[in-house]
Amino acid sequence: MTGPIQIHTIRREGVWVNEVHGEGKVPGRHRTKDEAADTGHEIAAAIGAEHVVHNIDGSIAARGNPDRQ
Repeated sequence: MTGPIQIHTIRREGVWVNEVHGEGKVPGRHRTKDEAADTGHEIAAAIGAEHVVHNIDGSIAARGNPDRQ
């Protein structure tokens, strides 16, 4: 049984990126956490996924299900 799709906003190799849990990176690199989180939120809303935003140390800063547009 699989869980809900999750989009993770994380810091990798000096930049912020979004990843689909278990599937890898979504195209796009961001200089700031806020820019990456905004993009991650839009992606999650578009596909009905949960959005998980991580701190630079990997801990979870926020999570939720954005409203679908």
